[in-house]
Amino acid sequence: MSRRHSRLELLPLPYLPRSDAFAGELCTGITYDRSSIQRWLDSGNNICPATMQPLLSTDLVPNLTLRRLINIWSSSLATGDHNLLPLSDIARFLSDPSANDVVKHQIVSADALRPSSLASLLHSPIATLHETLEPTVAIISLLLSLNLVDTEHKRGLIAILLSNLESTVAALITIINGAATLSSQIAVARVLEAVVSASPPDSEARMLIAEKLDLMAGLVRLIGECDKEAVEVGLQCLMELIGCDPSASSSTSLSARKVRTDMARAGIVPTLTLVLERDAEELLMPAGERAMRAMEAMAECAEGRGSDLRRVEEMR
Repeated sequence: MSRRHSRLELLPLPYLPRSDAFAGELCTGITYDRSSIQRWLDSGNNICPATMQPLLSTDLVPNLTLRRLINIWSSSLATGDHNLLPLSDIARFLSDPSANDVVKHQIVSADALRPSSLASLLHSPIATLHETLEPTVAIISLLLSLNLVDTEHKRGLIAILLSNLESTVAALITIINGAATLSSQIAVARVLEAVVSASPPDSEARMLIAEKLDLMAGLVRLIGECDKEAVEVGLQCLMELIGCDPSASSSTSLSARKVRTDMARAGIVPTLTLVLERDAEELLMPAGERAMRAMEAMAECAEGRGSDLRRVEEMR
């Protein structure tokens, strides 16, 4: 067997349920099926077959986390019980920048992470906040942002969220107002922004979202957090909701005007003022500019003008 043929058989560990799977990790950080990588090493190869880097050590370290994921995944597929899926573990693995992209791709391609499967978890009437909703939205947010997820998969995911928007928004409201972690609230804002941006101005979807005062209030709180990512993601979502896209037409849609009114009532103007008063090092680069543009948009509605905008004028 040629060296090239041997290497093609040694692509990183397929994320498939196998009772005899034992993940072995090389010093390069890539995980393989143990028996396959052992044959590679026993054949005298001293490079990593995925990265082609020389191996400083041929010792194999068991990847127990990945093995656990495989075993639980296998059980969930065998029983059809999605509640057995280690959703929080999968979310952590997908968000880990040091994790193997090949394995990530195999995970996101699995049946259990298809748009329909994730939607069934998000829309389930018996879904619990911490065990189901938070990790599911975290995974959806990651799938929408990861470059290794193809455009068609992302479109399918957004389409199925829009197909049952009432349930989608209800889940987002539950999380943004009750999540134990800030990262879960950030994930809500990312998903909400994706859903809104995929909906035409004044569409039923945008109007439905605009009517959810609890969602608007949760977004205001997120923007007011002392966390760079929370402020940045919250502002990005706000810009989409209130129609601040500079590439869009100058006219403001009915849904955007509705959101501006509700945002003003929820206290967005004082929150934006606080963002603008922060030191530059406390914010990610575009946040200050977005906050100013949002403030200018809020001044176009009566409720926004009713707030104290004099300090904003002084900052220009």
